Amino acid sequence: MRIIGIDLGKEGYIVELDTEMRLARALRMPICLDGTVNSDMIFSLFSFKKADCIITEQMNIPPAFGASSAFKFGWHCGQWTQILKGTRFKQLSAVTWQKIMQDRKSTRLNS
Repeated sequence: MRIIGIDLGKEGYIVELDTEMRLARALRMPICLDGTVNSDMIFSLFSFKKADCIITEQMNIPPAFGASSAFKFGWHCGQWTQILKGTRFKQLSAVTWQKIMQDRKSTRLNS
């Protein structure tokens, strides 16, 4: 099974897990000099159409964002909507995936 997880922030990462090959790889979000997502690099390294599962963080604009920051944030999320167009992806809230990771960490520590 091939799973791709994406932290959509500009400081985020793209992580791919291949359970059959027992491989994992990660890439810090590639950003061009103009601040846009480097989709050419992403498409050259990841095949979203071949992934069994794509998970992204559900993004919300923090209330403290000013107009300019909110626009840039929306532009960034829109780029990802285009990159993932034609794929089936799921969005998880940060609270949900953090709870899952914490539960797994606790399970390992208690084993």
